[in-house]
Amino acid sequence: MKYTVLYSGSSGNCAFIKIADKCILIDAGVSCKKITMGLENHRINLNQVEAIMLTHEHTDHVLGLRQLVDKHNIKLYTTRKTYYAIAGKNRPESLENIVFMEQTTLFPSLDLKVECLPISHDVVEGLYFIFYWGHVKFVYLTDSGYIPEKHHEKIMNADGYVIESNHEPELVLKSRYPWNIQHRILSDKGHLSNQDCALLLQKVVGNRTKNVILAHISEEANRPDLAYSRTREALDAIGEQKIKLAVALRDNIDFPIVELEDV
Repeated sequence: MKYTVLYSGSSGNCAFIKIADKCILIDAGVSCKKITMGLENHRINLNQVEAIMLTHEHTDHVLGLRQLVDKHNIKLYTTRKTYYAIAGKNRPESLENIVFMEQTTLFPSLDLKVECLPISHDVVEGLYFIFYWGHVKFVYLTDSGYIPEKHHEKIMNADGYVIESNHEPELVLKSRYPWNIQHRILSDKGHLSNQDCALLLQKVVGNRTKNVILAHISEEANRPDLAYSRTREALDAIGEQKIKLAVALRDNIDFPIVELEDV
């Protein structure tokens, strides 16, 4: 299994996993043109995209959906509530291309199982994903104000993580955001802070963990170096210097692909 992040942050989110010659997108929060360009940079074309898995209905996760689903006939995997919460101009109309997900979603042709679990965010039915391919486990978790302790075991000892490290609380309070936005970001229905991300990873990484990508970095209330240093220090403090750490920026079309081997 290979994965990377193409676009990340409030301006738009899109990542992908690749198994053999097939690809699954996670979110489509930028234009179809930009997604196509990002994929082509990794020598992937839209004909190789098997499906889009949607985390939630906010515009920065759905902007390119309609064209990808209606024009290019790519299957959209989402929940019923999320589908109907997508703003009309972005909501795909080809119902034959919509698959309403169960908690466990299977892609038999890829030998892939995906566990879909709830995020804590101001949306109707947001999700994060745990991908299982053979012995490989990969966690994609963004846009969640907190992660309940009962989920820690679920995400423990994955081979790879893409995880939100959205903000530095002090910078949120000093930012130009109005108070209601500050409160939203810092709340349990908002976003994971650098500190919360670092502490969570300290608890859940294990001997199989090889790679972590920090995502959804706030441009207004964070800095890539701050996000990196918080998590790097936390991992090093528990002797996990071996884990490779990277920070996804807004536009990552040249971001390297991470490869996880089924061993």
